[in-house]
Amino acid sequence: VLHDQEHLVDFDMRLTEHYREAISYAVYKHFPKTRSLIIVEEDMEAANDMLWYFTQLEPLLHEDPKLWCIAAWNDNGKAPFAEDLTGLMRSDVFAGSLAWMLPAELYRKDLLLRWPSRDWAQHFRSPVMAAG
Repeated sequence: VLHDQEHLVDFDMRLTEHYREAISYAVYKHFPKTRSLIIVEEDMEAANDMLWYFTQLEPLLHEDPKLWCIAAWNDNGKAPFAEDLTGLMRSDVFAGSLAWMLPAELYRKDLLLRWPSRDWAQHFRSPVMAAG
């Protein structure tokens, strides 16, 4: 199926706005006192230990100022690339978008102000975001 470029841009802009509005609603309306927020794509099949994983790592978001999110997905997180299934990998590239957690205060004070008008996931992978 071929789509014209204008249609794709419009879809991407709507998707980016959808994420911004959904996260904003969660942070400001539904969970206004939360420290951290987990974002999971609707079609994601979660592992049995996904919430345990995030629970164990959530304190790191508030202890390490260089850490702005924790992702539950890594393209290289399976055999033969990962030998230690209990190990963690730190990256300067946003590997989230499927399932990730961020500090609510960081979203309120920084990410929302820099939220792009399109291609939100690619924006989070940019050098600007990696630099903080």
